[in-house]
Amino acid sequence: MNHLNCFVLEAFAKALNKAIAGQTLSDCFSNYSASCVFVFNKSALEVVFQNQVPYFVYADENPSKSRLFKPQFKALVGETILAVKPHAFERRFEIQFSNDYVLLVKAYGKQSNLILYQHHVPIQSNKLSAKQDLQLPLTKYPADQTIEWPTTADAFKSKAWSFLPEQLREALSETTDKAGLIAQWQNLKGLDANHDLEVRLEGPNTVLADINAYSRQQLSSLGFDQLKTNLLQGAQKQLSEKLNYLAQHETAFLQLSQQRNEEEIGHIILANMSQLPEPNKRISLFDIYLNQPIDIEWQPDISAVDNADWYFQKAKAKPHKMALLNKKIADCKAQIADIQLRLTAIENAQNSKALKRLEKPVVSSQTQVEKPYRQFEFEGYTILVGKHAESNDQLLNQFSDKDDLWLHAKDVSGSHVIIKTKHQATPKTVIETAASLAAYFSKNRQQQLVTVMCTPRKYVRKLKGSKGLVHVSQEQTLLVNPKMP
Repeated sequence: MNHLNCFVLEAFAKALNKAIAGQTLSDCFSNYSASCVFVFNKSALEVVFQNQVPYFVYADENPSKSRLFKPQFKALVGETILAVKPHAFERRFEIQFSNDYVLLVKAYGKQSNLILYQHHVPIQSNKLSAKQDLQLPLTKYPADQTIEWPTTADAFKSKAWSFLPEQLREALSETTDKAGLIAQWQNLKGLDANHDLEVRLEGPNTVLADINAYSRQQLSSLGFDQLKTNLLQGAQKQLSEKLNYLAQHETAFLQLSQQRNEEEIGHIILANMSQLPEPNKRISLFDIYLNQPIDIEWQPDISAVDNADWYFQKAKAKPHKMALLNKKIADCKAQIADIQLRLTAIENAQNSKALKRLEKPVVSSQTQVEKPYRQFEFEGYTILVGKHAESNDQLLNQFSDKDDLWLHAKDVSGSHVIIKTKHQATPKTVIETAASLAAYFSKNRQQQLVTVMCTPRKYVRKLKGSKGLVHVSQEQTLLVNPKMP
């Protein structure tokens, strides 16, 4: 039987009336959006909406407020509870206060709500999205109604009586004293949560304690289920994203590995220098290796020699690109293995404590946090190259010392380059190599020669409010060819 059955709510309202009638509401607040706590002189009632369905917890002690609590139903604070009145054969009850305030508790499943009335006019709703609840006066919710009970047993099988618990419908179809049986159900003594909320019509009255036990049990179970679902969905989404990332990089690696040797294309351009067609974004040349025409990508704004050099540079960069892709693929596979282990652990978790430990993803020891720079080694020196504007800032602020050397292509956007100087004079060959990297990772990469600035890091100052922009002093310049070491 559902805990929001009309007979359960009627019994709960009657028990609540005995507990709180005559007390004053001293406080009303929510610790989170799906809860509302009513604090009386000697006790408190918390209404918790789990998946929008209300559960009731009555306690003799006052619950504590969280740091982020929000006041609720301020108009009721200081008012006296006159009575808690059930609505016969309905899934609702009302709490009547002084000054003609009435709080209607609608337990209509996912359409449940708490609505405050004064002089029968709705003035406040707990669920802001239920706008229709602020349009109906209290008179639309009569507290008393009578029902004409059928005399035949088969009548209770029709859908017209589906609002009654199955347990009661079966009993009504078998007894001649229907009014007496209904009266018993309207005075429930208790509930057995271990047997699908089986009712107890005899014995001591334990409705409040039974409702409390049932609500706490359900909230714990539903909270566990909800947390488990959320963690599984989050991990599955993360796994899907990583699998897509892996597929994209494996495809890119395969395409790069099967790509035509771009050094050969550079030689094809040089071999066709005497009969080049009109420059366009793609041109057709004679392939001296395969003895047939070949269509190639062309940079119409630069010379044929620079186009050939562009292909030579791409050929030199290919091993580095493949190594970088290979590392990303390996890191992604390690992350996927971690997520799969976490998914298994979430699925096997048997309690909330075990799930809480899995809320934060575990970072694999094999998975390294991606650095904001590319790293090169040359003649025993480390050269760091920023990846983008934000990483350029990180490179300056977090990964460089004042005596390191800073390099950047002059008057053009590009990567910041840092030489870790070891606090000693840096060889000219190392500075030239770093300058070539600064030129290569700039917008002037296609030019044969690029001007590059070089100065100690202490003479580079970041401009406020900008990404990657700096003020430089005491710089020297070098004229270098853009290339990888």
